[in-house]
This record gives sequence, C-alpha cells and structure tokens, in this order.
Amino acid sequence: MVLEDEGYTVELASDGRKALESVAANRPDVILLDVMMPNMSGTQVLKELQDDSRTADIPVLIMTAINGMAGGRILNGPNEVVEKPFDVHDLLNKIALAMFRVKDAPEHLG
Repeated sequence: MVLEDEGYTVELASDGRKALESVAANRPDVILLDVMMPNMSGTQVLKELQDDSRTADIPVLIMTAINGMAGGRILNGPNEVVEKPFDVHDLLNKIALAMFRVKDAPEHLG
C-alpha cells in the first residue's frame, strides 16, 4: 500500500514461479523479492532472472531477515539487499535509486 500511495504500480506474486511469470508478462522497473517464498526461493528466482538476458538488467531488491546476506555472491548486477525489519523511507530511497541507475545507464548495442 505504501508503494501505491507513492505512485508506483505494484504487482504481487504469491510464489517464485508466479513472480517469474509476472516478470515475463509485464517487465517491471524494479523487483522487490523476498528470500523466503513457496515453490522457489528468492535466490532461485534471482538466479533465473540473472541468467535470462531479457531480465538480467532489472534491479532486484532482495528482502530478507537473514543478517549478513549483503556479501552473498548471488548479488551480481544492479541488486541490493534490504534487511528486515526495514525503514519505509529507506526502502523508498533504494527503489528510487535503483530506478534512477537503470534509466541513467548507457544503452548497450547488440
């Protein structure tokens, strides 16, 4: 609700498979991805996103209650960890920064 109140369009997925289907159907600007999800973990979803050239450049904010995950090797590319509990203003800033970085990135040919 907070994100919608800030003007973002939000799509929810109840599990990892549905998240991947949603991303394929409607490419988002940013993905908020929980580590603990049914059917596929957030880390499995992130790996699939990173392995697909159509989605590898989408910024992903990994949401977790696992301390110290920021140094994990799965966080390649435009990704960041948001540790729970999180401050809403911090989350909004990270989302805005992720969107800015993608829009400011030089386009690649090929």
